[in-house]
Amino acid sequence: MPSFLAYTVSLPTSDSSSSKNLPTGYERFAMGRYFQVHNIDNATPVETSMSGKWSENFWASNQDSDFMRALWSVPQGQKRVAVKPYPSGQLAPQKFQLPLPGPPGQYGNRLPFPPSRYPKDANLDRDGIFRLSNEIIALIFTYLDDKDDIAFLAMSCQRFFGIASPFLEQAFQKAFVRSWAGDRLICLGDESDIHKLPHDMLTEREVKFLEGEKLRREESIYDYLARLWTLNPDFESHLSMRQNGSRRKDRDFEDYCIISLESYRRSSDVELFQNIVQVDACNPKNEDLYTSNSPYIFRNLVTREYVRGSAVFNLRQEKRYFKWLCFEHLFYLRATWSSDPDLRHGYWGPIELHQGKWAGHRFDLTVIDNSKGKEFRDISDEILEELQDVFAYYS
Repeated sequence: MPSFLAYTVSLPTSDSSSSKNLPTGYERFAMGRYFQVHNIDNATPVETSMSGKWSENFWASNQDSDFMRALWSVPQGQKRVAVKPYPSGQLAPQKFQLPLPGPPGQYGNRLPFPPSRYPKDANLDRDGIFRLSNEIIALIFTYLDDKDDIAFLAMSCQRFFGIASPFLEQAFQKAFVRSWAGDRLICLGDESDIHKLPHDMLTEREVKFLEGEKLRREESIYDYLARLWTLNPDFESHLSMRQNGSRRKDRDFEDYCIISLESYRRSSDVELFQNIVQVDACNPKNEDLYTSNSPYIFRNLVTREYVRGSAVFNLRQEKRYFKWLCFEHLFYLRATWSSDPDLRHGYWGPIELHQGKWAGHRFDLTVIDNSKGKEFRDISDEILEELQDVFAYYS
């Protein structure tokens, strides 16, 4: 395995703005015991199974459908969020129906108002906002931040809906789509030496930025590196996702719909959203990634290498103790980084698992057609053989 160079970063502390040494109390960075997947570029939260001891969490990664979903790189011509055709003339959700004239029996046998339907094209002769030009309406949409506001205004009439389509896509993508495709990722030990990160993981600008930041005594290595998120132009939208990420219904559109439909107050809103947008419609299902003829591949965009889902499937079939094998395992195999070589998993061979050669690289999940003619190399046999060497004791 090639050797890694280390950054020599001056990390000023609260007590000294020029010291190149870690402050007292940071000797604990000499060893790494607990791990998590850290995104260098993006504050958007994505759940993975690696949140604790490496050896205990490694084989739990077969449950990480969220991880692979976040790495999905949409093929050309497809979208993560698609706006459906305007439901002209269809019945509107219950919330938008006109109410009954009064309590049962109050008006005898009087029939309720007829159900309301989605309004069709607006009449330009009408007063108010409907008389404004398309350009002015589009400008109004640019000032709306909340997906609910955009959706409700869009449904005012068919003309507004056509203007609002790109704003609906953007709003629902910001609210529900977690994307890590192409970002720098590392499975990092919490007590790793912050002076010795993988070579070329950080840019010169980022190194200088960190040199100007004060390191607080109570701060973890993840918190310290998280300061780099502020350099991302999309930091505000990523931060908003992170703040809402603790609520399960806000992490995934499907979960949001299921949970909200149980709430009377929100159910009609969700019905409206389901009528006008489709989120993550083109995402592959986890069970489809690993089949005998799977077109899906896991790519390292830095080394320009990929692993085939069909190769993972074949190994699953050949050896029963790899029946839960998935792309996440291969990521942890090569993208782990720690100052301590002991990962407590029973392997002491020549492969340096604690300083993986993919640590800090950029990854995505796509279909193999997207890699034709782009000089990507198939390393499926190589990395799966490496995995079997490391975990030979399972046999």
